[in-house]
Amino acid sequence: MLTEKLWSMASVGAEWVLYVLLLLSFASIAIMMERLIFFFRYRVDLNAEKRKLNAALQTGGPDLAMKRFSGGDSPEIIVLQEGLRTAKGGANAVDEIATGARSEQKLRLERGLSFLGTLGNNAPFVGLFGTVLGIINAFRELGGAAMSSAGPKIMAAISEALVATAVGLLVAIPAVVAFNYFKGQVKRVLTQSDSLIHELKAHIHAEEALDPVFEKPIVVSPKQSTE
Repeated sequence: MLTEKLWSMASVGAEWVLYVLLLLSFASIAIMMERLIFFFRYRVDLNAEKRKLNAALQTGGPDLAMKRFSGGDSPEIIVLQEGLRTAKGGANAVDEIATGARSEQKLRLERGLSFLGTLGNNAPFVGLFGTVLGIINAFRELGGAAMSSAGPKIMAAISEALVATAVGLLVAIPAVVAFNYFKGQVKRVLTQSDSLIHELKAHIHAEEALDPVFEKPIVVSPKQSTE
């Protein structure tokens, strides 16, 4: 009974699997294009931003730097803005707030990448599933027909079934390549964010080192004062 139900499911064939793979392919291409536009739009020149930050800090401190970087919406600048807001609280405060902002931007940077990773890992199995369905149908026809007349049809059915595996690989390979590329871009952006925050913390440490160190006041005891 169960075998018959499985046979009926397999009789649908592998064509619907190809449609599923086609839809997944369109979705992956859309994510790739969106991520490419995102990383291109918000790409920053790290050395130029460092020079701009150091010049602002040397001239007017964190307040002037905050004005210079206001309006920036790239992930690196957003993390830097959060650090500048808490610069007066010291390097530790900057470090804490920058860590939180960095985590938020990481989610923004990795949007859609989990889909690409999952598709890259599983699309070949989806294609293989379609191939298995096609082969099942081919052998079922082989069992119910004369060998002389069914041979060409069986070979044609098996060749069509193998198309599903090929399509699965065709969908998976670009998804894996794009996933690895975008993960590298995420790492680059986060590293640049950390670099800007380290520049800010270095300035704060330098300012703290320039503060005058007051000597501990000499406390005169009452007995000494009466003498």
